[in-house]
Amino acid sequence: SGSPTSVPSISPTGVKQSTELWAWGASEGLGVEQPEEFLLPVDIEELVFDASAGSDYTLVILSNRSAFVAGNISLNAYEGHFGVARGDLKNGVNTLIPITNVAIIDGDVSDILPAPQFRSVIAGVESSDGSGRIHSVFIDMEGNAYASGNNDVGQLCLGDEVSRDLPTRIKLPGNETAKSAAVGGGFTLILSDSGRVFGCGSNAFGQLGLGDVLSTNLPDDGNGLSEAEFISAGYDFSLVLTRGLTENDLLYVMGSNDFGQLCFSTGGNPQLTPIRNAGLDGISSIAAGFQSSYISTVDGNAYACGLNDVGQLGDGSLNDSDGTNVTIAENIIAVFSGPSSKSAFFHEGDGKIYGTGLNSRGQLGVGDSNSTDVPVEVEFSEGETFGNRGLSTSTSHTLAW
Repeated sequence: SGSPTSVPSISPTGVKQSTELWAWGASEGLGVEQPEEFLLPVDIEELVFDASAGSDYTLVILSNRSAFVAGNISLNAYEGHFGVARGDLKNGVNTLIPITNVAIIDGDVSDILPAPQFRSVIAGVESSDGSGRIHSVFIDMEGNAYASGNNDVGQLCLGDEVSRDLPTRIKLPGNETAKSAAVGGGFTLILSDSGRVFGCGSNAFGQLGLGDVLSTNLPDDGNGLSEAEFISAGYDFSLVLTRGLTENDLLYVMGSNDFGQLCFSTGGNPQLTPIRNAGLDGISSIAAGFQSSYISTVDGNAYACGLNDVGQLGDGSLNDSDGTNVTIAENIIAVFSGPSSKSAFFHEGDGKIYGTGLNSRGQLGVGDSNSTDVPVEVEFSEGETFGNRGLSTSTSHTLAW
C-alpha cells in the first residue's frame, strides 16, 4: 500500500478499493486556508485510492488513479517535493493541485510525458525546519517508481544530485519493479516485487544498510536483504520485515540508534548493516516514526522504542527506551506513524484507533491539542469508526482512508 504506514482497504475479491478520505490536525498541511486546526477527524468528501502525509503537505491518489498535492510551501525554499513546477504553485497554502506530468531520463535526454495512473504516493520529511529539503516518491500501476524534490545527497535515486520539480522515473537494476517505497530524511528505500530492498541518498547512520556511511545516488541493494515484505523509514533509520523460514516474519533494523529506536541496545552506536531483532517474534505490523519505532504482534500486543520526549511511545512516561509495552488493551492489529511524526496510532481489532504523543496541532484527532503519553481514542463522528482504513501521519496532520 501507499504510505509507509498504511493498511489498504481490501474488497472481498482481493482488489484494493477507493475509500473516503478523513483528515485532522494542521489545516495548512491539508491545503486549507484557515487559522484553526481540525481537532477532530473531518470527512474530506473525496474518494481516494492512496494518501500520504508529509512535512506540511499531503499527497493523494484519487479513485481514477490521478495524483494530487496540497499543502504549505515557501517558494524561496521549494525544491520540487510537490511534484509540480514552481510556476504552478503559490507561496503559502496550496489547495489540491494535479500532478500532470512526469519526466523520463534516457541518457542525456529527458522527456516530459503525461502522468501515468498511480497506485502509491509517499510524502517525505523535511531534513531541517524551513530548509525545503524534502522529497517524494510515486509508484505507477506498472510498478515504475518516480521521485521529485530535494536531491542534495542523491535521494531521488537518479544518478546525480540535481533536484527535480517533476516526478522523474527511477531505473531499478535488472528491470526490477517497485512494490512499495519509504522515504526518510534525505534517503529513499524501494522494495522490489522480488523482495529486494534498494536504497539511495543519505547513509550517514547506516540507514541504507550498506556497511558504511557513504551516500549513494543510484539504487543500491548492497544490504543483502531478500524476501522482504514490508519496509518503513524513520528520519534516520530503517525497518524491514522479511519472510522467515517458518510462518513468522523477521524484523531487520539499520541506521541511527541514538534513542534506542532500533528496539535493542547498541550503546548508542549506529547499525551500519541490517541486523535481525531477535527479541521480537510473531510480528503483524511495523511503523517507523521520526526517531521511534512501533510493532504489533499476532497475539495483539503493541511495543514501542526510541525517542519519547512527548509521550510518543505511549507507555505512560517520557523516558526514551529500547523497548517498552504500549499502555493499551490487547487486540492491536496494526501500528502507524511516519518519518516526520512524533505521534503514533494503534488500530484495535474492534475498528477503533488510538493515538499517542504529540498533539500540539490536533494531529491525534481526539478533540483537543494536548499531547498525551498514553493512547487516547480518536473520535470519529457518530456512526463512523476507523474500520479497516489506512493511515498516514506527519509532524502536524493525519490522514485516514
